[in-house]
Amino acid sequence: MRRYAVDKLLPIKGLGFQAVFVVSVNAEMLPHRLSYEDPDDALEVREARQRERQLLYVNVTRARELVHLSCHGSPSPFLVEAFLSDEDGEESA
Repeated sequence: MRRYAVDKLLPIKGLGFQAVFVVSVNAEMLPHRLSYEDPDDALEVREARQRERQLLYVNVTRARELVHLSCHGSPSPFLVEAFLSDEDGEESA
């Protein structure tokens, strides 16, 4: 019997899963657009973005065999930073 766990991005340190699927890793969802609402507090915005980046990392690294990330529209800047840019930080084609 197969069991599945469906959850949202949570700090699930220590747990491991055969496969992890993270959906909607697009620009307006991760980081969430509400992270940008207070332009007067740049430090708070940077800290919120870092927490969201860490949550994505923790969730992706819980997979033992398969990670599937999906997005529609523009990908999350976190995906661009981690997977779609070259060594100079420029977006690859």
